[in-house]
Amino acid sequence: MFNPDLAKPAAAADDPAKAVKNLIAAGESAVVEFKSTARWDVKQNQPGKHIERIIVKTIAALLNTAGGTLVIGVEDDGNVYGLAEDYKLSGGKGRDSFENWLTQTLLKDFGKDAAGLLSVAFFE
Repeated sequence: MFNPDLAKPAAAADDPAKAVKNLIAAGESAVVEFKSTARWDVKQNQPGKHIERIIVKTIAALLNTAGGTLVIGVEDDGNVYGLAEDYKLSGGKGRDSFENWLTQTLLKDFGKDAAGLLSVAFFE
């Protein structure tokens, strides 16, 4: 999940990929959170429903405070982990399947009224 309004440093406003790199380089904060995956338990090396719940809880926390950006596929130290494992767990059809799963999960948990507050974007 990505909130593009929070990732627009002046030098990177016209280059979203650079803005994301800058966001990651700046590290986590009260309005930026990193999660290695959305569905794959990295420590157990297997799928984890509890990981999915962590994503939902993190988004809820951001929505209940000042808003913010959740970057999935990045470890706490800023290392890019990627989404390959999550893609495999989302029907094996890549980004589209993962985006569909994420969107449906968020709609189910937050309802259609909150959908306008959320945005999803992908960067390499």
